[in-house]
Amino acid sequence: MIFYKEENHIELVFGLMEWRSGSNPFLEIPSFSTGCWVDEKTFVIQTTMFKLTQEFTLTCGWEQGLLSIQVAPAGFYFKDQVEYINEVMSR
Repeated sequence: MIFYKEENHIELVFGLMEWRSGSNPFLEIPSFSTGCWVDEKTFVIQTTMFKLTQEFTLTCGWEQGLLSIQVAPAGFYFKDQVEYINEVMSR
């Protein structure tokens, strides 16, 4: 999954029902991420940091041709999801 804003982009690498290593787009540190379909319109991605007690759950939903993404942080650096999205998009 790639987050875009103007000329900037940050990639979140994840495996389909298996953990893959990459960089977390919110904190830009090493992480493991995985994703799976929970129903025909909902895909959930979980990303966990290697060295921090921090994780994010991204719930992606498709409805009427539109994609919505809910970001739920949990852990040591817990913040509001809008604050994380703004930080990612401002880089």
